[in-house]
Amino acid sequence: MRMKDSGRTGGHKYALDAIVAATARAAQPPVTVLTPDLDDLKPLCGKQVEVRQV
Repeated sequence: MRMKDSGRTGGHKYALDAIVAATARAAQPPVTVLTPDLDDLKPLCGKQVEVRQV
């Protein structure tokens, strides 16, 4: 079985994604998050946050 992230970040990347998503969800709308990786942030942010790829 291969790990999703072979860069061995120790989960830091996922913790940062969670912090960004929680901050965006707590902010007053409209909220837009810019990210190079839509697949990780979009599900965490929910429908109330617009997530755009840069």
